[in-house]
Amino acid sequence: MTRTITRWSLLLGALLVVGPLLGAAQSALIVSGDGGPAATALVSRSVVIGVVLTLVIFGVAGAYGAVTGRVCGVRSGMIATGFVLLGPAWVSGTMVDLLRWADAPGALLRLAFEGVLVGTLGGACALLIARTGKHDEHDHSDGAMSAQGVLGLSVAIAAGAAGAWLVARESLKGQTVAAGIVAGVAAGLLGRVIAHRTPALTFVIGAGVMAVVAPLMAAVVHGDGALRDVYEQTFVAIGLLTPMEWIAGAFVGAPLGMTWAASMVDRK
Repeated sequence: MTRTITRWSLLLGALLVVGPLLGAAQSALIVSGDGGPAATALVSRSVVIGVVLTLVIFGVAGAYGAVTGRVCGVRSGMIATGFVLLGPAWVSGTMVDLLRWADAPGALLRLAFEGVLVGTLGGACALLIARTGKHDEHDHSDGAMSAQGVLGLSVAIAAGAAGAWLVARESLKGQTVAAGIVAGVAAGLLGRVIAHRTPALTFVIGAGVMAVVAPLMAAVVHGDGALRDVYEQTFVAIGLLTPMEWIAGAFVGAPLGMTWAASMVDRK
């Protein structure tokens, strides 16, 4: 009973307190070229401030997730980190808002570089949680570079892309955040069903890959007509997600998918 209360207190604290505070800091410090809030870390007026604040955000998220993981288990730690990251993800600009002031394909290429940044930091957070967390799930996963890990990564990328594509129909914040979470669930579920020894870190790496590939694909497909295609709803669906939405969705969704997969395997 005590552990359940502690777990939910930590998760709700991440979702309702820490995440929104970091989101408020991002809204105040990272602004668009026209002075508005429609910006991300690298698609903003000040890239330096964006990078520094992103480092701070992931530092807080990783530390919070590590503490939660130590007390409540690795999967709870990952979800807590995801809840913290949802705050900044929610206040970042949507694709249509970004492209209104930032010209494509340059803005999309900057998002790809941002994907490298948040993907690397997300992987570091996942690794920290895996090493410091309380291993009460006993999933006995292999290493990320093992045969199971590589297979799981391939499945995670494909499943995550499909999940995001099914949900992200328009450039609406709630829809793109939900798409990131669904992508994480699909990656964790199918990755663990097909390669059941895939480590949780792999699913965050897969989201990091998509955070880079998706804007690059959008840049190639749409070029300087990206804003028009967003309005006409012909924009490549996975390109509507910002890098932070991919990573936050992976931290929240992948543990849920992994748990679902474990219940399916146990029944077999």
